[in-house]
Amino acid sequence: MGEFTCLPNAAIGGSELNYPSFAANFRGGVQNGRLEYKRTVTNVGSLTSSYAVQVEVSKGVSVIVKPKILSFSKLGQKLSYKVTIVGKSKRSSDSSFGSLTWVSEKYRVRSPIAITWQ
Repeated sequence: MGEFTCLPNAAIGGSELNYPSFAANFRGGVQNGRLEYKRTVTNVGSLTSSYAVQVEVSKGVSVIVKPKILSFSKLGQKLSYKVTIVGKSKRSSDSSFGSLTWVSEKYRVRSPIAITWQ
């Protein structure tokens, strides 16, 4: 097993963890705030498969996903994608919910999105 050294006083933000969900907190009623996330996924389904992204969010929120299609060529292959959540304007409520779903011919993989304004 390889060596690993922790840096003193190093902190990892919650957005840097490879969780299947997304939580965005726009503080101070910020408008047009942007939060970016990177996720890495592993192909555990079919040998070769492609997944197209579908996003559902409420008004006042925009979600940008790059790339929009993940194409796997083998089992165990890892691919990364980037998600940018833009809080265009504070809604009448303090929270909003949605989802990001990767869809193939055979599977649907859904990640919840929670957004708050404080």
